[in-house]
Amino acid sequence: MQTTAPSPPDSSSPPPNTGSKSRNGKRGKKTAAANAVEEEEVEAAYRLFTGGGNGPITVHHLRRVAKLLQPRSGEVTAAGAGGSRGKRNKKGGGTAGQVGMDDVDDEMLQKMIMEANGNAGVARGVGLEEFKEVMIRAGVF
Repeated sequence: MQTTAPSPPDSSSPPPNTGSKSRNGKRGKKTAAANAVEEEEVEAAYRLFTGGGNGPITVHHLRRVAKLLQPRSGEVTAAGAGGSRGKRNKKGGGTAGQVGMDDVDDEMLQKMIMEANGNAGVARGVGLEEFKEVMIRAGVF
């Protein structure tokens, strides 16, 4: 009985998908330890939004975070780095090209909540799993 050697793989076909994209954009299998670290990071980021609570993230939480991220008077920012001070925007909330608290109204925050929770309602807020999905879509995790 004669056997034949297996044929070499077709080099024109892409390699099989062995996992999800990692932070660096390369595909590969994640270890259990890497998944655990990622879960911890997502939960830590979620708690930053909720002020340490279990959630859900509400419009109040988003407003607080936006205010915390707003540059303080005299603070050097990316828009003002490199010797350029940047022009103040018309509302006085930061430099041109920045989004300050004055630029983010409740309607925008409500839209963010609705997009994150699949239009389930502003009052319902954003749960941990929904937050994780947003972070994955944004390429953060």
